[in-house]
Amino acid sequence: MEAVAARRERRFAVQEYGRPNLEMKAALEQLGASVTPIVPYRWELPADVVPLQTAAPGLAERQFEAILSTSQSNSTIS
Repeated sequence: MEAVAARRERRFAVQEYGRPNLEMKAALEQLGASVTPIVPYRWELPADVVPLQTAAPGLAERQFEAILSTSQSNSTIS
């Protein structure tokens, strides 16, 4: 915060990874900053989970030639 306090800018975009950093946002706002959170990736289950439930047995039985997956951060998303 010391380095940020010395800067003239008072509009900041903060990239969130996993979950919001409320302490940093509050500290920036105490410096008079306007903070815009940027969330480039947010994972959630689709509204229709039937395709996932249908595919799971096929995956376990090695019925697919290729699969694609992504990773989730170890943080708890709230």
